[in-house]
Amino acid sequence: MERVIAIDPSGCGCTECMVGEYVPLDQATAEQVVDMLAGSVRNNTCRDLRVSLVYTLGNGLDMSQAVLVEVQLAEGEDGSPLVWTVPQEAARALTW
Repeated sequence: MERVIAIDPSGCGCTECMVGEYVPLDQATAEQVVDMLAGSVRNNTCRDLRVSLVYTLGNGLDMSQAVLVEVQLAEGEDGSPLVWTVPQEAARALTW
């Protein structure tokens, strides 16, 4: 899969999404969402996103050693969250 350059709103069917340059939010992979949150993929969702990040924190560790395990994004104030489980290789983009 080629690297996308932007994430569009859920359900988008624009030419860029159809050819794979962009991806609709509801079809994005965990890696693409993490890249968007880290700033290496553009956020073209045209909506305010409510972002929740879930980390695991081992006994005796601090947040510098936390591991990102899940990203939840909700489109707008009342949107149902979309949830991605984050692979460890993608989690490194969003470290403390």
